[in-house]
Amino acid sequence: MSFRKYKIIDLAIFTGIYLLLEFLISLGATKWFPEQPYIVSIMLPVLLIVMMRWDKYASFLAIISAPFYVLIYHGKGFDYLVYLFGNIGLMGLLGFLLPVGKKKIRNNIFLTFCYVLIGFLLLECFRGLGAIIFKQASIEIIWQFIWKDMLSFVFSLIVVYITRAIDGMFEDQKAYCFRKQREREEQSQIEEQKDGE
Repeated sequence: MSFRKYKIIDLAIFTGIYLLLEFLISLGATKWFPEQPYIVSIMLPVLLIVMMRWDKYASFLAIISAPFYVLIYHGKGFDYLVYLFGNIGLMGLLGFLLPVGKKKIRNNIFLTFCYVLIGFLLLECFRGLGAIIFKQASIEIIWQFIWKDMLSFVFSLIVVYITRAIDGMFEDQKAYCFRKQREREEQSQIEEQKDGE
């Protein structure tokens, strides 16, 4: 399988996982706990993981997830633009991810926390800015977005922390493929040396 095909399949799988889980979570939020002031969304952790794996190609999921989220939570009108604006703003996290280095962020728990925190703040602040631009909301809307999604932030920290422990999950996929290839070659050399003894 070519690397390009692997990337397309991987992005499709993560998109499918997001759509399914977000839909199930929305059923719980709207049917079982409709009065709850907080919303738990899988959007942020999935986008953070996909961004770590594929850089700018996470924008594909960022664009798809925004209207889907608004649709399943019965948003309307400018809500679509507000959430799309937020997700596009989240892509600004690449400005932190690339200079610091994916490997450092993955291996350092403090940098992992900063990665999630900055992603969360970018997402919510850009949603707030979108609401100010498209819905003439006051600047307080930014705080309201942050407060409403605080549970999603905590959930994102937990999900990203867990994925760090899974080999290759929270890792640049090109680097991961090179690493696995190198490990296979080293293992093959060890086996050849054993056979030669």
